[in-house]
Amino acid sequence: MTADLVRKALDYSQTVLSKHNRKAGDTVHEHSTRVYQILKNNNVQDEITLSAAILHPIYEYSKDTKVVRELFGEEVAQIVRNYNLLSRSNVDQDTPKAFNEAFIMQAYINMAKDIRTLVIRIADRKDNLDTVFAFEKEKRIEVANKALNLYAPLAKIAGFSKISIGLEDESFKLLNPSEYYKIEQDLILNSEKYHKALTEVSALIKSLLRESNIESHISQRIKSRYGIYKKSLRGPVRDKLGLRVVVNTIEQCYAAESLLKNLFDTYEDLRDDYISKPRPSGYRSIHNTLKVEKGVDMEVQIRTHEMHQYSEFGPASHLIYKLGDKGATSLAYEKFKNYTKENELWYKELSFWKVRSGTAESFNHKAPFSKNVYAFTPKGDIVELPKGASLVDFAYSVHSSLGDKCVGGHVNQKYVSLNYLIQDGDYVEIKTTNKVNANRDWLKFAITKRAKEHIRKNLLRNLVKK
Repeated sequence: MTADLVRKALDYSQTVLSKHNRKAGDTVHEHSTRVYQILKNNNVQDEITLSAAILHPIYEYSKDTKVVRELFGEEVAQIVRNYNLLSRSNVDQDTPKAFNEAFIMQAYINMAKDIRTLVIRIADRKDNLDTVFAFEKEKRIEVANKALNLYAPLAKIAGFSKISIGLEDESFKLLNPSEYYKIEQDLILNSEKYHKALTEVSALIKSLLRESNIESHISQRIKSRYGIYKKSLRGPVRDKLGLRVVVNTIEQCYAAESLLKNLFDTYEDLRDDYISKPRPSGYRSIHNTLKVEKGVDMEVQIRTHEMHQYSEFGPASHLIYKLGDKGATSLAYEKFKNYTKENELWYKELSFWKVRSGTAESFNHKAPFSKNVYAFTPKGDIVELPKGASLVDFAYSVHSSLGDKCVGGHVNQKYVSLNYLIQDGDYVEIKTTNKVNANRDWLKFAITKRAKEHIRKNLLRNLVKK
């Protein structure tokens, strides 16, 4: 596949989508071109993915789906079709009141069907957030909430940290502007001092390690606005600056730490040795916070190349470590942990490595939670069911009496019968009567243990009555 496909997609988008304007004041073509550019700037090189990114809104404005397939091939057409379904799904249109981050992300990954669809959606939402001020305040808040709670974590899962940080910071700006600008003003006011400290300390550590015959790679950063804010909720933020020191061996990690402590005072209460005691996720590193000068502290993480690789691309970079502690005690986390134990290379299915390197033909599109479906109650609670579960299974999973008395239901505002198979993202409202309706026929399509047990109990109760 060559760059000709991308050029053709840009030309086709120009022809079809330039005629249509967005509320932000630009054309749909300009938006789709920016989505393409976001992915390209984040090292996505696969021509099929980039072409699909350019064409992602095409089915909203052109009903002739055959044209896309004929011009760009079945693979591009399928990604665009998947995108169209994902963008119209209920999980995207209506953020549930009881927002369950882990379950929603699983449902969203399932519905995307192909990680490339998900990545295009993330880039699309990033561009929408950048142009959100064209909307009314209420809509801006809704978009920002969804970006912060859904798309930023998904971007982390997909391996796009830069996009994730951008989504977090822009959302934070909209949702809590006063706190955002306090942090922003501090970073602007102290910008020169912070950058000078990072450069000098980085060079000093590099030189010190070289003198001790320790090869190292050192990266530096000023922490994100939202990251600083989250830390401030737990107390004063001492480490707005960060260095990451990557060396070859575990022995060198501790040697590097010793050299640092000879050079700088540190906060002992902030030292964490995740090498000797790894996090539950498997994350390993040594953390210290240096007292560089008055008003300037700096977190330094020291790890080996292997630890760094695991942190960036292994399970540690996904639901557990990167998304924080909220998911660590949830059912979703347990399922996630069990999956990673059984499938050691699971993250290669999500991390987008192969698409980034331009070898899409060998890319594995399988989603990790494909054995289950996730649907919503009218209150916005998420119900997790095995694939093939019926409306009856859904009803019993919510409450036994709801299952006993159900007669049908509305799924996405359309009436369905009890044998309807629940799909990812369905909004389900169960219809009931005042009497118990469970009967033997229900066992033909009920598949969950809970539903079957309750149906059999009702059948037995009826026999006893007779």
